[in-house]
Formats: sequence, structure tokens, C-alpha cells
Amino acid sequence: MMARNGDVERACIVQRISTSKYNKEINPYCREVDVKAPNNDNLVQIFNANLDNLFSLSTTLMERTRESMYVEVLINYLQKDINKLRLVVDKISSEASLQDYEIISSISNLRYKIASKSYCANDIEKTLAIVDGFPVWKGDVYMVCAYAYARLDKHVKSKILFKKAFNALNGIGAKRRALLALQNYIVAESNIYDGKKLIGEYKHLIRKAIQFGYPTIAAGGYLNLSRQFQKHGAIRTALKNIEKAEYLIDEDSGILQYYLILSHKCHLLIQLNRKDEARILIDELTHNNHKEIIENVKFLESLICDDGNKLEKLNLNSMVDSWKERVTSKKEIKLGKLEEKLIEFISESPRTKIEIISHLYGQNLDYVVLDNRFKNLIGRFRKKVPDLIVFEDEKYRISDTMFLKELGSEV
Repeated sequence: MMARNGDVERACIVQRISTSKYNKEINPYCREVDVKAPNNDNLVQIFNANLDNLFSLSTTLMERTRESMYVEVLINYLQKDINKLRLVVDKISSEASLQDYEIISSISNLRYKIASKSYCANDIEKTLAIVDGFPVWKGDVYMVCAYAYARLDKHVKSKILFKKAFNALNGIGAKRRALLALQNYIVAESNIYDGKKLIGEYKHLIRKAIQFGYPTIAAGGYLNLSRQFQKHGAIRTALKNIEKAEYLIDEDSGILQYYLILSHKCHLLIQLNRKDEARILIDELTHNNHKEIIENVKFLESLICDDGNKLEKLNLNSMVDSWKERVTSKKEIKLGKLEEKLIEFISESPRTKIEIISHLYGQNLDYVVLDNRFKNLIGRFRKKVPDLIVFEDEKYRISDTMFLKELGSEV
């Protein structure tokens, strides 16, 4: 792994996560699993688990129960072991006496079809049609079905279901998974409304992830925030944010998100003409079996070599949406250092003109000179990125409107 800058700042993030007063209250893995519980506590923990937690749970749960079988489904699904996943799904289908048999059979089969890329909208609708009879399963089912719709580019349906997933998961105490639903809800919004500014939303998600002690989700937030800055030409600011994501995701190296973060960082380094560093990352990216990343590498190599012919060999269907967008987009914005410093400063909080001038230029020059420089800077910025900065109540701010308020006070 390459040496990173800003480790002190990112270590502070990890410290805030590890010492969060909410960590032991909210994170179910701060307590022992009661395998004899007659209620749904174990199922909620499964819904909330990451891969490491699932492996731990698999050693404690009673065999041939809905919990133990669904843990097997999730482990093989997350590891993309389609053959083993098929065997588990078949085993569930043969256990008609299993608790919640109808829904566990349906959602497990849908997960298999998603993993093997053999599903259609009708498969999603069949699972949704029966979920009302199994309230505790709603969050998980909505989440899986929302993801499935997203992969079919049905982003409006996907957004609706991610919203339902957030409310259902939050309602049963699966905070980690609820935050993942929230993150995907924001992504769905960006897929529906191309060009929408979502800097405020991703900053909010990061704050929540840190508050509740989920560094991997915070890393995902930083990845998406970095992409927002990149799309608006703030490449250096984007690099700062992706390095925070890289630091936080280290504990989960090897998962798809880890390689998406490295891919994105590599793209930024190429844009900054730091190609030697980018090549080192490409070497690491080639040692993975994720189809999405294999296509990313082809795209990144085409940029380094300035070889447009390589783009013709890309399989866009294997790429995630944010990477399809990079391949097809013809517009590239690049901000100057002062322009980047401006957007980074006001993205943290609305600022007065005096605060911005002081931050950018100091206070040693005559005010008339500083005021003229500021007006020229704002003018240049708005030509490059129209409508990103607005002036309201005597302050400059990013023009996002925090659409998350429609989710209510739970966010």
C-alpha cells in the first residue's frame, strides 16, 4: 500500500468512531448473541451484519434454523460464490417447515438470481408481493429489491424502496444497514437527477456513520463526496476526501468498495498528472476478481496511455453507474487552486464575503484590492460551474437543498 498523507486527520476520524458514546448502545456486536431468544433479535443482528460479523454469527447459531440458513445465504452472496449459494438456496427450498419459509425462500432465491445476473423485474415483484406478511423482513427485502431495480436502471423504483428500507431497518434497530439504505437513497437521487448537487447529503451521511461507529459506511460517504467534488472540477479536494475513505476502508480490504475507492483515487491521480502513483494503484487493482474493477482498470489504462481504442473494448454492463458516467461523459471541469479552496470552504458551512476573503487572501492587502479579487474569482467560478454557488441571507453556500428532509426527523 502506498504511503498516505493526512494520517493524523483521518486518525481523528477513527478515534471519534471508536469512542462514540453510541457505539456500544447501537452496534449489536458489542453484546453476545442470545441463540435461545424466542423473538427476532438474532434476525435483526443478521440484517445488520457485515461479512466478518456473519462469520462470527455462523459459529453460534443453531443449525437448520431460518437464522443459520440465511447467514449461509448472505456469506455466499457477499463472497460471490454462486455455486455454494445455489446449494444453500436449494436446501432452503426443501425445508418447508422452516420458520418464515415463504419469505426466506423467496428472498434467498432472488439473491441467487441477482448474483448470477439472471433476474427480471417480475422476480422482484414476486418477492415484494408477499413481504407484508413478514414485518421483520421488510427492511432486508426492500433493500435487496431496491438494489435489484437499480441494476436494471429503474432508479425511481429503486429510490422508493431504499426509502422504505431505511424506515423499516431504522425501526427495528438495524442502524448500520439503515445507513447503507440512506447512502443508496442518495445515490438513487443522483441517478434520477443528473447534475444534482449532493455534497450536503453525503456530509450528513458521513457525520451519522461516524456518530454510530461505522467506518466502512463513512468510507462510502467519502467516496461519493469525493466524486461530487470531482464532477465539479475540484480534483485536489476530491483527492483529500478519497484518502479519508481509503484510510477508513483498510479493515475491509478486498471487498468491492475497497477497490472502487482505489479506482477512484487512481482516476484523480491521472487527472492531476501523477501517473507514476496511478500506475502503482493499477498494479494493485489488477489483483482482484471483481468484474466491475476489471472494467475500471481498462478505462484507467486508456487514460494513462491516451488510447481511445481501449474504450471500445469496455463492457459497460459490468461497470457501476458512476463509472459508466465517466466513460460516456465528454465534459471535464478543472478548477484552479483558489477556486477549489473556495468550494471546499463554503461546502463546510455558508460563509459571508468577509469570511471568504479572509480565508483566501488574508487581511494584509487593501480591502478594495481584495474585493476586486473576490469578484473576479466568483465570476470565473460561475462560468466554469454555473449554479453551484448561491448567495442567500448575506452568505455564500452550495446550492444543494438537502432533499433528505423528506425522510423526516429519523435522519
